[in-house]
Amino acid sequence: MVYTPITPQSHETIDPIRDHGRGPAPTTVVIVEDHVMMAEGLRTSVNQAADIDVVGLAASLRAAVELIGVLRPDVVVLDHPLPDGEAPDVIPLLRAVHPDVKVLVISGLIDQRSVVQTFEAGADGYLLKSEPVEMLTSGIRAIQRGDRALSPSLLTNLITCVARTEGPGDRLTRRQEDVLQCLADGMSAEAICTHLRLSHNTVRNHTQRILVRLGAHSKLEAVTIALREGLVHGPGQQRSRAG
Repeated sequence: MVYTPITPQSHETIDPIRDHGRGPAPTTVVIVEDHVMMAEGLRTSVNQAADIDVVGLAASLRAAVELIGVLRPDVVVLDHPLPDGEAPDVIPLLRAVHPDVKVLVISGLIDQRSVVQTFEAGADGYLLKSEPVEMLTSGIRAIQRGDRALSPSLLTNLITCVARTEGPGDRLTRRQEDVLQCLADGMSAEAICTHLRLSHNTVRNHTQRILVRLGAHSKLEAVTIALREGLVHGPGQQRSRAG
């Protein structure tokens, strides 16, 4: 996989006059961002490019799935994390309703694990929110033409992280770790839903992915592996793994 570092200088100069009646159709974009003011600001800024058209905004995962299924945009700009989901779990849901959509994640998280898990889940790009908006438009163009977009400051760390051997816990998202700890505490599915304020479908999906990522065949085996690896703690114990 080739990762294309995106820089402000890499974006093309675009005629600010938007004319959809001539030339190639613009790249259609849906922005998924739970902060409304930021989402509106991104839409205004991105729409300055004549070759990109923001056709919708969504403030949650549920709204995003519905909107993308109807509008079928070329690109989704996805905030990470959202209140109701993290990118590694959200991306497969978006692709389930629109398999051809490209996903560009924007985030304030700079840790290697977040970046690697996001790309493993199928992201086409990962940009930091601290970057100028020109990088976002450049990233949209890059993934639309089949490249991968990545903030330059993340590239070295990403290569280093991919090169090392991962442990079981590196394959779990933070929310999956929460669900796994609840399983270790002996909670039922209903209790986990209440405790973490998640739907039954979300808890079921997290549990299934935990089993796959830990190579377990049952919840009991998953908890056994997690206790052995220090991914969770037993009742009355402190978790041995930094998380």
